[in-house]
Amino acid sequence: HFSKGHIFNNNVDERMSHYRGNHLEIEIGEVIDVNKNKVSIKLSKNLHQNDGLRIFDDRFDIGLTAVKIEKNNKLIKEANSGDIVWLTYNENNIPKKGSKVVKTSDVLLLNRIEKEINDNKRKALIDIKYTGYINNPLTILIEDKNGNSIYKESDYILDAANNKPITKEDIIRSFSKINDSGFDIDNIDGEIQNVFMPISLINELRRDAINELINIKTMMHRDNIKDYSYSLENKECTFKHILINTKLDLKENDNYEIVNETKIVDENLVKDKNEHCLLNEIGDFNSDNKSCLAGMSLNITNSYAVAYFLSKEFIEGIIFSSELNNDQIYKVISSFENRYGFTPVTYRLTYGKRNMMIIKDGFTLENVNKIKDLNGNIYDLEYNSNNVFLLEPKYYHEKNKYCYGSYLILKEDIKDIERILEETYEEIHGRI
Repeated sequence: HFSKGHIFNNNVDERMSHYRGNHLEIEIGEVIDVNKNKVSIKLSKNLHQNDGLRIFDDRFDIGLTAVKIEKNNKLIKEANSGDIVWLTYNENNIPKKGSKVVKTSDVLLLNRIEKEINDNKRKALIDIKYTGYINNPLTILIEDKNGNSIYKESDYILDAANNKPITKEDIIRSFSKINDSGFDIDNIDGEIQNVFMPISLINELRRDAINELINIKTMMHRDNIKDYSYSLENKECTFKHILINTKLDLKENDNYEIVNETKIVDENLVKDKNEHCLLNEIGDFNSDNKSCLAGMSLNITNSYAVAYFLSKEFIEGIIFSSELNNDQIYKVISSFENRYGFTPVTYRLTYGKRNMMIIKDGFTLENVNKIKDLNGNIYDLEYNSNNVFLLEPKYYHEKNKYCYGSYLILKEDIKDIERILEETYEEIHGRI
């Protein structure tokens, strides 16, 4: 969609729509008249043929393309701000006068982008050297700037030409037909005697050499792929078996602890050092960390991911993604044990309201604490710096059958805290 958005520093109301599930486009005018399947628009910005438009009526939206632009009963290719034009649309709905018209696609911008892409294709530069001597094959040597090279000889043995010999221009013209190969010629040079060879065989030699160079560069990248391997040791975990994420005034005891966490998608709150907390995004791993857990938002769902995070010296354990059920968790832990010979420190969410969505910079300037969907479900909103967290409408509750510990997210509206904590404690300690 052709909205100004973040890049032009629009505020929340300018950037996001409260009435439809897409961005606000760029307003270019309003409807001043309607006649059958034609609509008259007074423009506030320029319009070009084949621009995409949408008419915002308070009852419906009408999408159209400016295939035909009429001004003063004449077809034109573009219209300027202040002009009154007629456009054809194919819907049965009739827009009201005064309805806003916005641009959803700009044909000039799209053509400009396509030209930029076509004019600036990234290609690898190559040098080509060739020789063509009587009673010898035609040879070609191709080298790229990374030291990769291909040498090829034709199967055809060159004869002395009786009538029309191959020229340097013929060789260069044939060898230059590589537009679709991902290469571009930097230098081409060689020697050719008074010889004859069919152009089709020269083209074949070029294609074979280029394909072999492509294969070499492809294999070069494949050779850089390392086998998956981690050498892991069983670590001591300094965290308790029950972790609670909450703003409630709970006192810690021997059974559980209140755990801190790093903030998600907030550049302003990045810390240089994290200690004894949950790391929630991969950027946190670049900080100076000590005695941490890999948090639930990292979406850890398999034994390879468990191994990756536990390979970090400062990670003592992980919290599984809440998308996993107990059977899946059992398989992940079993696979890890079979591969590394010990049981990893893992936690799973057993109770809490999860974040369903994180909206950077908010979505409204108003201070809204709850929103309701069309089915009547009510979602709590939490604010943290410039971010809004949309919480699921009901508390998630699941048993912990296999993990080292349980993770709870307790909000201010939680009831029966003592019962929840007691059940969590009995489930964990009854098993371990």
